[in-house]
Parts: sequence; C-alpha cells; structure tokens
Amino acid sequence: MRAKGLSWSRLSMKRFVLLALLLGLSTQTWGKPLIVTSIRPLTMIVNAIAGDAIEVHQLLPNAEEPHHYAMRISDQLKLNQADLVVWVGPELESFLVRATANLNPEKVITVTFMPGIQMATQTTTNDPHVWLNPNNGIIIATEVGNWIAAHFPALRETMLTNQQQFREEIRATSANISERLLPVKNSKILVDHDAYGHFFSFFDVQQVGALKTRSGLPAGADSLQALLKEKELDCIIADPRSRHSRIEKVAHTIAPHTEILTVMIDPLGADISDSDNTYLEFLNSMTSSLERCVTKASQQVPNRD
Repeated sequence: MRAKGLSWSRLSMKRFVLLALLLGLSTQTWGKPLIVTSIRPLTMIVNAIAGDAIEVHQLLPNAEEPHHYAMRISDQLKLNQADLVVWVGPELESFLVRATANLNPEKVITVTFMPGIQMATQTTTNDPHVWLNPNNGIIIATEVGNWIAAHFPALRETMLTNQQQFREEIRATSANISERLLPVKNSKILVDHDAYGHFFSFFDVQQVGALKTRSGLPAGADSLQALLKEKELDCIIADPRSRHSRIEKVAHTIAPHTEILTVMIDPLGADISDSDNTYLEFLNSMTSSLERCVTKASQQVPNRD
C-alpha cells in the first residue's frame, strides 16, 4: 500500500507541475521574478533597470525579424509563466496580439500604449521602433521599475536607485550623442528599412527616404521614383537583413559617378555585446556608424554631372 501511494504521489506531482506551466503559476513560487520580453532592445532596457534581481526571458532570438515571427508552444508556456510580459505593440509584433489579450492585463506592459511615449516627428504614421528614442527608453525603464517595485516590495529600493542611475546615464549619453552628430545634421541619408525615424527625429538627422516600409515590405513605386530623383546623397543606412544588391542598384542610379557609403545599423541591436548597460552601448554604436557617413563624405569629391 505504501509503494502504491508513493507512485500515486509522484504522478500527482508531475501533473501539478504540468498544470502550473499551462496555467502560468507565478515564478514567485520558484525563485526570481520572471519578466518575458519580446525583442532584444526591450531586454536591454529591462536588464539595465532590474539587473540580477529578476530573470529575463526573451521570446525572439536577437536577430529575428519581429514583423513576421510565428509563435511556438514554448513561447506561450513562457508567457503563461511570466510575472510580467513586456512587448512593443501590435504594429510590430502582431503574433502577440491574441496571446497577450488572454493574459491578466496587470501582468502586461504594451509599450506603444504607454502614456508619454513619443512618436517620431519625421513621419505621419506610427513608427513602432520607439526604443530608438532615448526618452522612450527612460519611460519604458521607469514603467518596468515601478511595476517591479509595486509587485515585489523587497526590490523597491533597488528599483528606485536603478531608475535614477538609468535616467542620469541616458541623459548624459544623449547630450554627448547630440554633440557628436552635429556634423551629420546636414547630411542626406537614405535608409533601406524605415526603422530609424525615432533616433533621427530625436537627434535631428535628415532622412530623405526609405527603400522598405516599417513593416519590412518594399516601398511603393511612387516612393521609389521620388528617391531616384534625388541629386545628392551622402550615405545609405542598411539593415543587416537587407538584400544589398537592391541597395547598390538604387545608389548607382541616384549617383552613378559617386561611391556612396553604405553603413550597417541593426535597429534591434543584435550585434551589441552584453554589458552593464547594453542599451547605452547600442545608442553609441548607432552614433559611431552615422559618424562614418560624414567622414566618408568629407573624403570624396563627388562628380554628379
């Protein structure tokens, strides 16, 4: 009888664990709070504000394109387990719309729905790449920190300290980037993927057009014709996921007698190594890439006859 009872007990425990995973039992029961993020830029911000106090699980691989991602069963299980889910919003991650709607609203932060999030001024439509505006980074970090402090009071003082440090570092870095990008402000920059508007708007960088829309689809014929009429172009910003032959063809059509520099900038920051504040490294890396545009332009004498 004792052996039979023991088998039943083990079976019951297995069933309990499986049920906990399916129903989303809080990680308070098992260890550190679990925050699930959708993409790498959000992971950067959450790690900067929460540090080792929480566990972060990112749904998409670092370099995965979020516009066309398909949910897996393991993704849904992680969402159910999470104490908090942080995603950008339906404009970027349509695959998460239904999944987040089925969760307790108190455990979901939708970044594009947050009060205070600034939209890019160089566009008439919603650009979901909001993390590229440093002020939006501060707003996201503050919201996450406040949520952690409210739901895990033991971490409140840590969150307040980390929030203050994050704000100071972002503001100092933004001021430094503004100085570094002063020579870039008069440059005419063509982007492959229309994903950099928040960064360009914040730092007053001029974008003359885009070869692909914000969702990653090719620009329409009218937009492309307008680009081909450009007589001056200093630099092209390309997404690492781009088809580079198309970029080179457009560049040659616009300026057949001039070598136009193409600079790679990943709006997801997949190539940025982890550090104490990877988000700051990400912003600085974008700035360094844009500075190359000016350096190259000053070294060449274009012939656009």
